[in-house]
Amino acid sequence: MHDPDAVRQQRFVTALSSGAIQHELIPSTAALRGLAGLSTEAARSIPLVLGQQDSTLDQVIALRRSGCENPILILVDHRAPERDAALLDAGACDILAAPFHDREIAARLRTTFRRRNNLARNDITIGDLVVYLDGRDPEFQSLPVKLSAKENAVLCLLASNQGRVMPRTAIFELLYGLSEYQPFDKAVDIHICRIRSKFARVTPEASNMIETFPRRGYALRASQGAAIERACAQRQR
Repeated sequence: MHDPDAVRQQRFVTALSSGAIQHELIPSTAALRGLAGLSTEAARSIPLVLGQQDSTLDQVIALRRSGCENPILILVDHRAPERDAALLDAGACDILAAPFHDREIAARLRTTFRRRNNLARNDITIGDLVVYLDGRDPEFQSLPVKLSAKENAVLCLLASNQGRVMPRTAIFELLYGLSEYQPFDKAVDIHICRIRSKFARVTPEASNMIETFPRRGYALRASQGAAIERACAQRQR
């Protein structure tokens, strides 16, 4: 997020601190260029939060014209119907008015994510796996799988793009694209390995759901047991 108003920024950050939402404060240059360089997959998953100022409308217009696909959320101190309508028409996805509350912020972010990824619900079912977009731990065959926030973010990205191979670069950008801390190149592989390991603690079958495509990336597929059940059901029809 970027906000030239330090007081409003602090109110927003304070609201986030009581929830499970990760955030990064970005400089003006990054906000103005619309996070250029992020892959499409990462851009659609990382919301850009901007504090409202006199130039915000022109900034939103410029971002959209430059091809920025990030969801754009605008922070305002109070509602102003004409200004807010202009921002939404220019390409802003949502407007958050003070006072800021963590649960509302989380809900609005989830709504924006679903809209951007053409999802109707906050949960995605793939075979025996249920992935929740609201921060809850996923479940395999109704058993919870305890994941860290970053591991859950990776799983949500794979689940919301089921059937597609997610490049390692897109996963890396999702986790670290806005962070000043840039870990070593194998960080994505370590997160994938940890997810598989935690899945395996539930059942070995679950650990095979994340498929590796050498030199391309990763994809989430239905477990073999679920695939066999579907095939049997189709044969019985």
